[in-house]
Amino acid sequence: MLCIPGSGPLDEAMALILVQLIERQGIGARPESADALSMSRIFSLDTKDVALVCLCYIANPTSAQIRYAIRRLRRKASEAFILVSMIGGADNVSDAEELHACQADGVTRSLSETIDQIKNLARGVKGANDPSGSLAFKAG
Repeated sequence: MLCIPGSGPLDEAMALILVQLIERQGIGARPESADALSMSRIFSLDTKDVALVCLCYIANPTSAQIRYAIRRLRRKASEAFILVSMIGGADNVSDAEELHACQADGVTRSLSETIDQIKNLARGVKGANDPSGSLAFKAG
């Protein structure tokens, strides 16, 4: 799993917290910095073996910012599940259907909902060479 924050420092803090909470669940996760989707960094973003990308927002993103991020991610990690997590009153984007129209695969509005969604997704992704059957996303 890859956690990419929005552009604000609180978004970056949220991504770091989410990675720590998800790793405690036995799911491989890696945070990125807020500039991960910038023109200068997008080409070097390592998405190999990433099954899930979580876009993390606490600050109020606009619909255009989210569409832009998803569009870039779709070019870089076309097969990954893209989850948009908008915590803490991210009210500028009021309609989850609008996010799905932007090719987001899922939208959450709280930290607990985000963790539950990730755990549910991880249950469907089993390590092919893992005889214990433990559930984990590969940390790209």
